[in-house]
Amino acid sequence: MLFFLLHNILFLLGYSVKGDYFDYYVFSLEYFVFCFAIFLLFEMDTIRIFSRIFRWLGLLAISLAFIYGGIGVFLFAVESQDYEADRIFHFGSDGKNYETRRYSFGFATLVDTRYTFETYRYYCYFPFEKKIDKSDFFGLKTNLNIGEDALKINIVNAGSSQQLVFKSTDGKFFVKPIR
Repeated sequence: MLFFLLHNILFLLGYSVKGDYFDYYVFSLEYFVFCFAIFLLFEMDTIRIFSRIFRWLGLLAISLAFIYGGIGVFLFAVESQDYEADRIFHFGSDGKNYETRRYSFGFATLVDTRYTFETYRYYCYFPFEKKIDKSDFFGLKTNLNIGEDALKINIVNAGSSQQLVFKSTDGKFFVKPIR
């Protein structure tokens, strides 16, 4: 349980193990342990009010997740698009290494495609990364050719802050400050 708590705190602060899949596995395992603990509470004969409240709230959370998962079975092809990067950009700036993952979400019935770019700073000899930015673009609402594979991404210094620069091959660019 302490491992899951530490993982969740680090994930909320933007730190994770390099790549997406390790976090997916840990969250899945965490949900399994949570369900196991809640169902174990139902097997115990306990009269403490805190245990009863906790197990009923846990059962409510499991039921809502079951309903959401049941709907997700039918919409899996649509929902799962956002969970695997379709393009990864590697670049360096000021001796630091960065990786930007592009996730695209589009479907036959949707008018536009949403592109989500998540930029991470990673460390060469360690399997850890820190999320530094998340940017969303819609293909029809930006003048940038965001869907092309030759898109260039870089981080530049602007005084005391840094900016993330997206540049397409036609010379158009988009600049976003990094907080």
